Amino acid sequence: APVEVVASGGKVTGLKAVRMELGEPDASGRRRPVPVVGSEHVINADTIIPAIGQVIDPGFWDSLGGLGQTRRNTIESDKVTYATSIEGVFAGGDAVSGPATVVEAVAAGKEVAESIHRFINGMDLAENRPYKYPENPEYPPIPEELKSESRAITPEIGVSDRKGFKEVELALAEEEALREANRCLNCGVCSECMECVKACPAQAIDHTMEDA
Repeated sequence: APVEVVASGGKVTGLKAVRMELGEPDASGRRRPVPVVGSEHVINADTIIPAIGQVIDPGFWDSLGGLGQTRRNTIESDKVTYATSIEGVFAGGDAVSGPATVVEAVAAGKEVAESIHRFINGMDLAENRPYKYPENPEYPPIPEELKSESRAITPEIGVSDRKGFKEVELALAEEEALREANRCLNCGVCSECMECVKACPAQAIDHTMEDA
């Protein structure tokens, strides 16, 4: 874990770090990392790029009063309209989902803008909005007569050969590829997981259609 940025003459010279180990289980049974006493050491460096994640500072919306929050200390908002518990206030992006991708934040921003437009013009916030994906899709049962079959394991090059930019995972042999392709796909019956919608760049799949 990083402890301190080391500098000399106004320039970065290294990063002081401490080794970590798993501590005793807490009430939930989770073992959290704790510092190893006396393990401080300096990693020499002339450039340091912080990339250790983000946390949300709820100080601003705490002052609003009445703004619903999740147990993760993020803003609680509707998954379709992005409306919060305060009328006329909408929220999206990392403040709602927690740290995620830029693409997800931009998408949320567009939906929030749509909701603000509708709110100002007295329109229905949810009408014809993107389909709300089911949170717990029901998967079809697998016939009892089918026996379980292990997935084919993709071969990899040895650890000693992985220096440089060699591809670690290799292709399946033809026999293995055919066996994998012939495995039962009964669980592949549509269960509204919406992965096909995400994967289709032409946006040609619409699960909101009655005959879809």
